[in-house]
Amino acid sequence: MRWPRILLAAAGYETALVVAAVVPIALQLLLFPGLHRFDRRQEDLVAALEPRLATLRSLRLLHAASRGTLYEIADGSVELWVGPNTVIVREGDEADALYILVAGAVEVTALQDGQPVVLRRMTAPDYFGEIGLIHGVPRTATVTATDPADLWKVRAEVFLSAVADAGVSGALSDTMRVRFETTAPRRGPVRRATSGE
Repeated sequence: MRWPRILLAAAGYETALVVAAVVPIALQLLLFPGLHRFDRRQEDLVAALEPRLATLRSLRLLHAASRGTLYEIADGSVELWVGPNTVIVREGDEADALYILVAGAVEVTALQDGQPVVLRRMTAPDYFGEIGLIHGVPRTATVTATDPADLWKVRAEVFLSAVADAGVSGALSDTMRVRFETTAPRRGPVRRATSGE
């Protein structure tokens, strides 16, 4: 850097030392209010996400995930409210998100011999949509709200990043296999999912 030499030559050794000591302190004093506001906003964001973390941690899907992974999912989710009889995902559509059912109830149906068959009813807290994301297949069932429902929609890339970080337990993989084979038995057996698939 040339500026210390220029300052030393122009102002002398003692003045250069004083400037070198005072300038960083002055910059810190000038920047402190902005940095403090930024820090407070970060603390407020973390505090706002805490209730979501408790819900996420209660789901079997994410009980082994790290706190950082849960923050990533909570921060990357979008809240949705839907009324009764609203189709949330439709069988055959592209799988683009995981849905976390925070309040309310849904019904899961799939076409069998051209007729919709009720596979299960789910009440909050629960989740759906993971099968298409993890196995890279279209939606294997239609999910319809039976009551007013509060949902968090987690984009595919956020969820898959979380799965890659946290991994999928053997028990959870078995649960997904059973769900997959129930909703799409015509597709055949499914490989056990592992981290990074």
